[in-house]
Amino acid sequence: MMDLVKNLSKYIEETSFSDIPEAVILQSKKEILDVVGCVAAGLRGYEADRIREGLSSLNSNAIHTNTAQDLMLLAVAGRANDFDPVNDDTGDHPSIATVISGIILASIINKKISGKELLTAITLGEDFNLRIRKGTSQRLGDHPWVAGTFGSFATAVTVSKLLGLNAEQIRNAIGLAYTTCSNTVQGLR
Repeated sequence: MMDLVKNLSKYIEETSFSDIPEAVILQSKKEILDVVGCVAAGLRGYEADRIREGLSSLNSNAIHTNTAQDLMLLAVAGRANDFDPVNDDTGDHPSIATVISGIILASIINKKISGKELLTAITLGEDFNLRIRKGTSQRLGDHPWVAGTFGSFATAVTVSKLLGLNAEQIRNAIGLAYTTCSNTVQGLR
């Protein structure tokens, strides 16, 4: 029996910038700009202020740079005004997960990441996310948690590609993302 995740992991490992159609790269660039704009606007909003207050109460002496706390703040800011890009077929918001995790990771790892590498990783993360979404019957408005559920897959793929993981490691990262989905017992098997 074919293992779909194994095949997709190999595809993710082997795909390079030159393999992605120009129109798809252009769409990814637009989504990056959209997310950055949404984050910039959201950082001035009520929700971001509440997250900042909560983070400073957790660790009042820390400077919050390049951490999971930054990721949380940027994700909240990006979704605060609900203007972030939405895939018309699924109603998903994959760009928040891919763009923010890609930018945060690029800023913390001790490795130069080119724009092409970042675009490739973001594009592959969104592609993986939307492939899963299109395989389900869940659409915008069906359930409020759907985008968040699938976002962990988009993040796992984006980060895996940026880290240069091999197919087996990518498959494991996708498996770890799967464990964040509600009500799965797969991790016990």
